[in-house]
Amino acid sequence: MPRRIGQWYYGWTVVGVAMLFKAVVFGVTFYSFTLYANEWLADPEIEVSTATVMLGSSLVILMSGFISPLLGRALDHVSMRLFICLGAIMTALGMALVAHAIAFWQILLIYACVLPFGIVLSGPLAAQTLAVKWFDGRRGTAMGIVTTGTSIGGFCVPILVAYLFAETDWRTGHLVLAACILLLILPPVWLLVQNSPRDKGIDPDPPASTPTEVSENSSATPRLWTTRTILGEPNFWVICGVMLLLGAGISGISLHISPFATDLGIPKIQHGFFISLYAGIMIPSKIVFGHLSDRIDVRYLLWGGATCLGLCAALLAVTSSFIMLAVSCVFLGVASGSMLPLMGSLISSRFGAHAFGRVMGMLGPFNACAGFASVAIGAARDASGGYDAGWMLVLFTTVPIAVLTTFLDRIGRSRSHLRGGAVNRPS
Repeated sequence: MPRRIGQWYYGWTVVGVAMLFKAVVFGVTFYSFTLYANEWLADPEIEVSTATVMLGSSLVILMSGFISPLLGRALDHVSMRLFICLGAIMTALGMALVAHAIAFWQILLIYACVLPFGIVLSGPLAAQTLAVKWFDGRRGTAMGIVTTGTSIGGFCVPILVAYLFAETDWRTGHLVLAACILLLILPPVWLLVQNSPRDKGIDPDPPASTPTEVSENSSATPRLWTTRTILGEPNFWVICGVMLLLGAGISGISLHISPFATDLGIPKIQHGFFISLYAGIMIPSKIVFGHLSDRIDVRYLLWGGATCLGLCAALLAVTSSFIMLAVSCVFLGVASGSMLPLMGSLISSRFGAHAFGRVMGMLGPFNACAGFASVAIGAARDASGGYDAGWMLVLFTTVPIAVLTTFLDRIGRSRSHLRGGAVNRPS
């Protein structure tokens, strides 16, 4: 079979579509949530407290994590085009239902029972699974590029949503967003996405072969990973621990940027700059980390991401100005940008492309627990009257990240042998 269509490898087209649907779904559901919250709090028809409004964000994160294992397993066996389209429809349906809600408990129900399915089916899990299936030798680079979709959504979509809400009410705005989701995602996904190169009738991306490596796409039979064998694999738990701690630190800081800026006396109108800066830095960071994961031991890259997180926390502890907070957001963006491409690289190198969706999905419930870090930092602020204790808590989490990464190296080396005819490539 041919490897390319003309001079263009079709896998990059699939990556481009994956970036698009990730940007739309995450930009609408997560990054724009704070804009929805402001509208709901100001609406006299919906009497609700700030804490109750923020419960919507917590519910969608938790429920997305719990359904990820089931849907991640399905992504390895069914038409991804169909699943992504279904996810877009569910996300649009959620936005439309919110527009017609007459009580806030109905909005919470939508965020708990409808939107999580849309996010999992047409979010990072589906996008990264596509990148793994289409790329081998340049898998890390493709993973880094595809993960920028969420950051692009965070950089662009909230600005458009803010303009939309300035022109109309939030109910009409949600209906417009529902229509945009369908128009932007369904046509390109249905027309362009295929599960793998074989489905398109072309050869896969050539592997980065060495004398001791065997490609996942070769004739070697890969190990059959079941839920039991994955849970019994030490690599899974080490990856889980590293990503849980790294994600907890990142989410704990990012959700408190605006309240911390308020404590510093920075006007609220300037708070959006810090979010855009943080999301914007993530874009090149994801590309660089993904590209480097094809060439550098992933252990070193993980240590680099953890170091940036530690530097961010340390700077926040002494921050007293706009400039210092902006610099802290730069380090936070680099650390956050390292997470998804490195997690994808670790999973694909230890478990293979054929089990990527299942393993990624099984990490979902554990990664969802990282959202409670913001609660711990908030409790520390309530108890002490400031954020110093919370920032130091994040700083100290970088130590177990470094230790766990070392165990990952030892496990990876000891188990990089033939398994059922296939070789697990070391990172």
